[in-house]
Amino acid sequence: MKTAWILVIVLSLLVVVLSVLLLTNSKFERALRRALHGDSAIQQRKLRRQRKLEMYRLYADKDVTIAIIGDSHVNFADWDRLLPGSGIVGFGVSGETTAGLRRSLPDIIQLNPQRCYIMIGCNDDVDDISPDQTEENYISIVDSLLASDIRVVLFSTLFVTQEYPDATAKNSRIERLNSVLRKLAAQPDVDFIDLNGELTAGRFLLPEYAADAIHLNAVGYRIWAKLIRDFE
Repeated sequence: MKTAWILVIVLSLLVVVLSVLLLTNSKFERALRRALHGDSAIQQRKLRRQRKLEMYRLYADKDVTIAIIGDSHVNFADWDRLLPGSGIVGFGVSGETTAGLRRSLPDIIQLNPQRCYIMIGCNDDVDDISPDQTEENYISIVDSLLASDIRVVLFSTLFVTQEYPDATAKNSRIERLNSVLRKLAAQPDVDFIDLNGELTAGRFLLPEYAADAIHLNAVGYRIWAKLIRDFE
């Protein structure tokens, strides 16, 4: 009987330790998820990016005055309905990272827009891209656009809601990135629009503007569109 009880206690302790690791160590959680699911998410994102690049090429002979590029925050919006007559064309890829955007940026530059809005960075930690690498990628993206005489408008990366797993740590990283973006916007021909100032409170995306723990609902997108109209 003693042996059985000892075994039960040991197993219970193992369950507690694993639960704590899963809740507090996002890298461990991502590693476990990758071990279970392989690289399927990465492959899916590559396919989405390829489809988006093909769409870019459809615009190659069209007049794209204003482009808005980035991740699912951009992809999920219907910019034609939100900003009718603005000429804004959205090029978002769900799950996109700063590294992925940096690689596909030549296809955007080829469209020769006058102005380029950017929302990217929320997914970098999911791909284990370090904050320093994210900053380097952002600097490269901005420098490449400016070198092509394209004016840059940076959106603050949106905070997640309190329901997001380990939301405080996620939003701390996002706040660090937004500090980098503000510094980038101090140079000529680069502007910064703070979405968090309108859509968040206490470093969390407000639930009334959220479709889930990360993305905006229709009300949130209308506020975003108004900020663009006011800027234009």
